[in-house]
Amino acid sequence: MDFLKLDEEAPLQTGNPDVRFYWQIMTPRLDWPSFDYGWLKDFHMGAAMKMFRNRFICDPSQYPNQRIAFLDQDMLSSLLRDFDQFALSRRNFLFRDMYLEHYNGLAPVDSQTKKKWYVDVDHIRLPFCQQKSLGGSGY
Repeated sequence: MDFLKLDEEAPLQTGNPDVRFYWQIMTPRLDWPSFDYGWLKDFHMGAAMKMFRNRFICDPSQYPNQRIAFLDQDMLSSLLRDFDQFALSRRNFLFRDMYLEHYNGLAPVDSQTKKKWYVDVDHIRLPFCQQKSLGGSGY
C-alpha cells in the first residue's frame, strides 16, 4: 500500500485509478466531496466477489467450509432486471441458461466449482445493496 503515499496530499484528485479507488473507500464520509462519493458500485462488488471465489477454489482453500457458493455480480444484476417479468407470470417465466449455469456451479467460467446448489452447497454468499432511495446506505 506504499503507492498510496504518493498522493497523500491530495488523495481525491489523483490521476491513478487504482490509487483513487483505494482513497475513495478509505476516505471518511465526513470528508467526501459529494453525498454519494464513496458508495461502492457494482464493479467494486463484482471484483470483491471474484476475489472471494478465487480464494475459495485455491488448494488449500481459505475457507474451512467447502459447501459455499459465491454469486456473480453480473448474474445478480440480470436477476434484478428479470424479476419484473417473473413477478408478472411465475408459471410462464423461463429462467435463462445463465441462471442454470450458476445453479450447477458452471459459472462464472473462470472459477467453476461444479457444485450444485441444494446438493453440494449449503451457503450462498452474495453482495447485498440496500437502495439509498429506501433509506439504506448502499453497499
